[in-house]
Amino acid sequence: MNALFSWLIQNRLVYTVSWEDWELDKVALKLQPSDRVVMITGGGCNVLNFFLSGVRSLHAVDLNPCQNALLELKLAGAGGLDFPDFFTLFGEGLHPDFPRLYQKVLRARLSPAAQKFWDPRQDVFRPGIWRRRFHHRSTAGLAYKILLEWRRLWPQIGRKLDALFFCDTIAEQVAAYRALDLRGRFDSPLFRWIFRRQVLMDLMAIPREQFRQIENNYPGGMPAFAMDSIERVFTRTLLKDNYFWYVAWFGRFTSNCCPPYLREESFFRLACAADSIHIHTTKLSDFLRRSKEEFDKFVLLDHMDWLAGPDRSELVREWDGIVATASDRARIIFRTAGPDAYYLHNLPIAAFGRTTVFQDCIHFDRFLSAELHQKDRVAIYGNFYICTFNGSA
Repeated sequence: MNALFSWLIQNRLVYTVSWEDWELDKVALKLQPSDRVVMITGGGCNVLNFFLSGVRSLHAVDLNPCQNALLELKLAGAGGLDFPDFFTLFGEGLHPDFPRLYQKVLRARLSPAAQKFWDPRQDVFRPGIWRRRFHHRSTAGLAYKILLEWRRLWPQIGRKLDALFFCDTIAEQVAAYRALDLRGRFDSPLFRWIFRRQVLMDLMAIPREQFRQIENNYPGGMPAFAMDSIERVFTRTLLKDNYFWYVAWFGRFTSNCCPPYLREESFFRLACAADSIHIHTTKLSDFLRRSKEEFDKFVLLDHMDWLAGPDRSELVREWDGIVATASDRARIIFRTAGPDAYYLHNLPIAAFGRTTVFQDCIHFDRFLSAELHQKDRVAIYGNFYICTFNGSA
């Protein structure tokens, strides 16, 4: 990882939203009420979605203390606010009264580390001059905002693209999208130059290793990957229901287009979530090495890509930890930017009392993975992996 990326992922809020499709994850994992889940915190949305599914225990692990501070704030809001204030904060991303709510209700529910993060940031839910809403205040949100600035240059096209988010059918949406010829408009040296800037990738938490996977293995490299991703989303998913892209585009959710944890009917169940979710600021490998628990489900986001450099020692430590703490019915999911997790091939793993290699002890459910990957509303990943240990279900 380069120095800027390493600094950002440990010192800045990178995501305010989870960019993994929860509807696919719950099918892939075959969740059960007795499940003990360990997952990477990320934007925190899916931690709360997993809690709502009724699993037995839930551990959220992230090396970035800022991401865990955000999850703590969401939990504090669920436990101490009424639903209108909660949705205004995390749905609308604007709340002029946040400093009062923070001091009166939220701060006392936070850990000292989370207080240290939020104390100097009580203006983040107030309208900014350029980044008006909270969901554009993260580093990824800054990248989205920069990329969307082209709408100022082509306001008529921008308004027509905005309107796609309000189409009632896929057919109507696709026809309007095709009429814009977005691919033709963006087939330019400037577009290709922008999508090959590492600093933009850093803001979106795309490490150099992940960028190289796409640039070297995807026909046309990162610019083509970005354009194809946009086209998949705009032609295969109904944007009015696609809360991932809605919040990136507009900086807010709506009551009809939001993650499950932001729905009013879910809110009363979140009140006790802080007592059931265990938050850890550390490397996943270190957490697993210290854990005395067994886990049934592992949710690794696109984390494997982050460890895919020439030195695979951290990958080895992580999978050793997964093997050591996995129950006999464990299921593991992760995503990759490229089409293949090539870096796991022949990875040495200590399993079943001996050292073996990854492909000899891990089974990929390729049929279900492929089926679910085609339904992914995020549409920015090259592949989706569902893993079990050989001999388990």
